[in-house]
Amino acid sequence: MLSETLYNSILNYFSQQNWEQVERCCESLLDNEPGHVGALQVRGISAFQNNKPVEAIKYLKLAVQYSDNHPSVLCNLASIQQQIHREDAAIENYQKALIKNPQLLAAHNNLGMIYLEKGADHLAEKSFQSALEIDADFTDSLNNLGRFYISKKAWGLAEPILEKIIRINPDDIDAIANLGLVKQMLENYVEAIALHQKVLIIQPAHRPALSNLAIAYSTSKAYYKALEVFEKIDKLFPSELNDYQMAQTLLAAGFLKQAQQKFNRLYQQSSKDARYFIPLSALLREHKEIDKAWDILKKGLDVQPWYTEDAEQMSQGHILSFSGLGHCRFDLNTTNTIYLNGAHFNTQWLIDAKKYQRTRFYIFDKNIEHLQQLPEHQLLVNTISDPDLEKSSLLSLSVFLEKHPELQVINHPDQVLKTTREQNYQRLKDVEGLIFPRTYRYLISEDDCENMLARVKQDGFEYPYLIRQTGTQTGTSFSKVVSDQQALEYFISAQGKELYVIQFIETEFSDHIYRRFRFYFIDGQMYPENCHIGDDWNIHSVSRSALMEKDSSLQRLELLFLNDPIQTLGEHNYHCLQQLADIIGLDFFGVDFSLNEKGEIVIFEVNCSVDHTHSFLHQYKYLEPAFYAINDAFDKMLQSRLTQQKLSSEIGDTLKI
Repeated sequence: MLSETLYNSILNYFSQQNWEQVERCCESLLDNEPGHVGALQVRGISAFQNNKPVEAIKYLKLAVQYSDNHPSVLCNLASIQQQIHREDAAIENYQKALIKNPQLLAAHNNLGMIYLEKGADHLAEKSFQSALEIDADFTDSLNNLGRFYISKKAWGLAEPILEKIIRINPDDIDAIANLGLVKQMLENYVEAIALHQKVLIIQPAHRPALSNLAIAYSTSKAYYKALEVFEKIDKLFPSELNDYQMAQTLLAAGFLKQAQQKFNRLYQQSSKDARYFIPLSALLREHKEIDKAWDILKKGLDVQPWYTEDAEQMSQGHILSFSGLGHCRFDLNTTNTIYLNGAHFNTQWLIDAKKYQRTRFYIFDKNIEHLQQLPEHQLLVNTISDPDLEKSSLLSLSVFLEKHPELQVINHPDQVLKTTREQNYQRLKDVEGLIFPRTYRYLISEDDCENMLARVKQDGFEYPYLIRQTGTQTGTSFSKVVSDQQALEYFISAQGKELYVIQFIETEFSDHIYRRFRFYFIDGQMYPENCHIGDDWNIHSVSRSALMEKDSSLQRLELLFLNDPIQTLGEHNYHCLQQLADIIGLDFFGVDFSLNEKGEIVIFEVNCSVDHTHSFLHQYKYLEPAFYAINDAFDKMLQSRLTQQKLSSEIGDTLKI
């Protein structure tokens, strides 16, 4: 009876956190009853509260011993061990407790927290889920699992967890804020904005909600609203304003001068950060400060010629892509988006920013040739596509790869270097079933224009023929000449430049109607991409708006090609095109071609300077299956190569043992 009274006093003092009285009463009780489990536990916890962890562990171990490993006592011991970073001992005791009582929610939850700290993500997730299998509304594990999924950018998994927390507790401001972020990353901007606003009604100065609201507005192109929120953040938290996001918003909204000023301030603070000096360089070029733009770009890349972008979701691999800055520079397009102006294939829709961590390496002035080791990566992709404009970059990359034969790269530079127009002519001119028009390369010297006419004729060209400057695509600098006078005028205008002369071959489909087909080759397989139809021999994507936009019959012809290219081209022609995979030797490239009056394939160009873009999808919905099939095929190639690299690495590690 005395023990019970004394123990009740201990519990009363414990609830008041009167640790001195707790310890005095515990000592009295334990003097009379050394195995009193309750007193031993309280004494241990009291010692821990007084920063005596060794003493705390001693009493809790005694409590475990006298209680015959009672699960709740084991959990108390494990909890103290967890807090003093004796994780392995804590894991052991939580597991012992769960063997005796698998229904202990706290044990599952706390095990999950320890596994997270140790980097054992799978075990952590499993522990939280085990707790929720016992009690689906256990908020501790719901919160921990939700935060875990957010940390891993597993937005789709985090979403239902956070929604459930809010159903249980509609005023959980952290859960509402986190759900807003998740909706935002899932590109559900309407719901994301509503959730951010809900947080700000409860707590108007909630900094993460304000920041995420500004970014959500900006990403959904509500630029003026985004700028208003950024200004509010600047007033409330001037030291925590995301100047980079604001600069990006100013740029996207078309406030170029203000954007330049903001990027310039960021550049002055950190001149080595490519997020700052690349946009600044593009803006300077836009404002005709060409030399200054290159100087800033070169200084930044001299220090570190690469930068890394994290995946927006759980990363499925780390890709390092190569770009060249021999002749290319960063510019702004019509939507104020920064892009590399030519000589590269567009990876925006091929390498999914949501799925892959991406390091971009910029080659210039032979910088890569002196590099001992590349930045961390799992897969290499060479995006340089034009051997005329970026020959020096391709050669430098080739030199580096020759020193490192263990490295495998999608689109090896040696194969890209072979895709100039005149080399393609030499490779394909005698291939059965394919017609590649005669193509020669000439350098026009200042006093040689008259002689050029004779040279071109001597090389077998007949009127009409085509002339274009090297290193140009999409019909730029492209002319069809039908007489000596026209040819001479072109040569005079292009003095000092290199030109391609290409024999013109008639490919008229019907009366003043022309077609241009395109296949992509991805990992050896062919994928139809488009069939542009126009009223001029020089057909490009802009031909759509001239003729196809209002003529559904022409759209049906394109759809027929996309759905069944063999029916459009014929089985023989289709198989003749398949030969290109082995001849060209690239992992990714495109071929543009048409048919002559005999139904034979006439190739216009074969290279990887192909612009895979979704510009027309909103208007021509029937293009979507082909477009996404190409995306999926490229992604499948990436996944296949990543798997190969992983297996090679594992085999290499095994051989070292």
